[in-house]
Amino acid sequence: MQFSCTRALLFVLPFPALRIPAGLCASFLAPRAGMRTRCALAPAKSPIIGPRAYSGPDQRNLACLIDLSCICMTSDTSIIGGRAAGDPPAQGLCVTGKLLSLRPTQFAVGIREVCEKRKKLEARATPRARWLSVVLGPGGEPYLHDGHHYAIALCRMGIKRAGLVIADDLSHLDPGTFWLTMARRSWARPIDGMGVHRPFEHMPASILSMEDDPFRSLAGALRRLGHYVKTSSPYTDFVWADFLRWRIARSHVDSDFEAAMDEAVRLIHTDVEAQQLPGWQGFAGVGAARSPPISAVSPPR
Repeated sequence: MQFSCTRALLFVLPFPALRIPAGLCASFLAPRAGMRTRCALAPAKSPIIGPRAYSGPDQRNLACLIDLSCICMTSDTSIIGGRAAGDPPAQGLCVTGKLLSLRPTQFAVGIREVCEKRKKLEARATPRARWLSVVLGPGGEPYLHDGHHYAIALCRMGIKRAGLVIADDLSHLDPGTFWLTMARRSWARPIDGMGVHRPFEHMPASILSMEDDPFRSLAGALRRLGHYVKTSSPYTDFVWADFLRWRIARSHVDSDFEAAMDEAVRLIHTDVEAQQLPGWQGFAGVGAARSPPISAVSPPR
């Protein structure tokens, strides 16, 4: 009896403890020329709020998320995240999915940072992209766990799909418990572009409707100059953005980004509180060459 790749997927997904032997996985996909195979690895489960009643991803929403299948990857290099664009993570269900189907887990991004990432991607002859980590939320909706700036940059380049790794499946939780669990893991940031705490239910429905936070762009520019580095602390860049937010007027950042950068550098090395922030690098960044300024752009719509 022959089984299709789809039937194999429907059998495996409800049982996260199962592993597909490499030979069996290859036998399922052998008739499909041009495809690369990869065994599905069940994601590690962290403690969550509320009772656990795992029943596998909602396959109706998963079908919308996945372009090919959960088990096979295409060798087409136009799909960012395929093997030609970088090896997938060691754990998690690896798929190719639609970027516009991803829901954000934070309110704001730095639009200048998005432009910076797009510029670097377009400068590469062959993009070697990162994999985007997603969590399946209520109803099987895919929530972007990390990489919001990168995902928006890909969308602005006209790229429709990306390599995704499903970090966890929380689709069995109700919305309130889902967001509490995400917050407990530091996988969600309910702070908008003005630095104001917002209810999770007001989270943007699309990555293209996120707000612009110019202080996130200011922090990112300082990091590229070496004034601080990313650490294991969650949302390191936003921690630095919040430090700058209460010391530099937003109107100053919006009207003269370069002058705001000079003020930010001065604060980093004169304000004692800056030395307590994650990744502070002392005076290592002083004298570093400035990147050419990025022209002001409006937030994504």
